[in-house]
Amino acid sequence: MKKLYTLIVLLGLSNILFAQQDPHFTQYMFNYMNYNPAAAGTEGVTKVNLAYRNQWTGYQPTINNGVSGGAPQTQFIGISAPLLTQRMGIGFQVVNDRLGTMNRLDFLVNASYQIDIAKNKLSIGARTGFISRGFDLRNLVFADPEDPVAQEESLAEVRPELGLGLYWRAKNYYAGVSFNHLLTNENLAIGGVTFRTPLTTHAYGFVGYEQEILNSWIISPSIMVKTDLNTYSFDVGVVASSDDKLYAGVTWRESEAINLLVGYNVFDGAKKLNSQWLRVSYSFDFVITERQAKQATSHEIMLSYILPNPKSSEYRPERTPRFPTGG
Repeated sequence: MKKLYTLIVLLGLSNILFAQQDPHFTQYMFNYMNYNPAAAGTEGVTKVNLAYRNQWTGYQPTINNGVSGGAPQTQFIGISAPLLTQRMGIGFQVVNDRLGTMNRLDFLVNASYQIDIAKNKLSIGARTGFISRGFDLRNLVFADPEDPVAQEESLAEVRPELGLGLYWRAKNYYAGVSFNHLLTNENLAIGGVTFRTPLTTHAYGFVGYEQEILNSWIISPSIMVKTDLNTYSFDVGVVASSDDKLYAGVTWRESEAINLLVGYNVFDGAKKLNSQWLRVSYSFDFVITERQAKQATSHEIMLSYILPNPKSSEYRPERTPRFPTGG
């Protein structure tokens, strides 16, 4: 009976986690490598992305007896660069995601190879690494204090990761599709108890387009579709940029939130690789559905830094849309 109760508790945890297995970012259009390994190194420059997301700010769940920290919080660190005359690309990323009693840590390596097709480019990519997930049991309340799992402070597992992707880039548009978590394993045995912690295969698809308007402005609509091959959701957004200096946009996350984002390029020397390129961007999410189960707002900040290239004074990264997106 004790094992059965423990199983029920942990099944409940896994169901909560299943609703948001992969962390999402409002500023998805600035960091496609997070979803698709084929985007690694495709911009022709070495770029570092840092992101922090605080979702449903102030949310206090009941699962950890009112202890703070139940709202999703995510940190992302990624770097990508071209290799071998820009035919190949490589990228590294670390993602730390905390949701309630679970903490997930991803260490991933992405690699891509680009093929010229007419005047377009097709990038083929793969990723590998591992995903670590830990369950903090200290703030859970067990009906039976003598339950074997109740004696543990935490549970943990490490799983290998495999993902594949394609990324197509043309003059004014781009598209990509990827499949992550191809090595699935739904069961975890700890302390004589076996329970389900499904990390299922996820697929991502995105399409974007850019169009110049009013001379110095570029407008770029995009859509991102996410599915676990059973259910799906999508984000639709449009971002406008002025001379790679100022960015503003709005996105809509299906059945959840309307989001606003702004960005600014800190350095005036953005046209030269021997000067720095640093974009600071911020997004604000306003939840419009199921607000009784969430807090109304989420916040996200991202830093994108392109390393100077002393070998060339011309700034000619391969990028679509006009503002860097790929790695």
